[in-house]
Amino acid sequence: LGCAHFDQYDNVFLQVRGTKRMLIFDPRSGARSLYPFPVHHPYDQRARVDLEAPDENAFPRVRALRQAGVEAVLSGGEALFLPSHW
Repeated sequence: LGCAHFDQYDNVFLQVRGTKRMLIFDPRSGARSLYPFPVHHPYDQRARVDLEAPDENAFPRVRALRQAGVEAVLSGGEALFLPSHW
């Protein structure tokens, strides 16, 4: 997993070769639990939470993400449409 983030525009992610694992969160339910950086911060489209090793003491709302995310695994030649802010 890479750094959790969102994009401001709709995207089509195309996996050319190999595989890619993504955890996708509905922005209405998961965004607050990802502890995004403040608006106008250089990383304001990224989460402060490390999803591979979440610090539940520093970020207690991260516990709510256990049930909220959807996992997508793409293989070469597959595409995934991601609406803005997902």
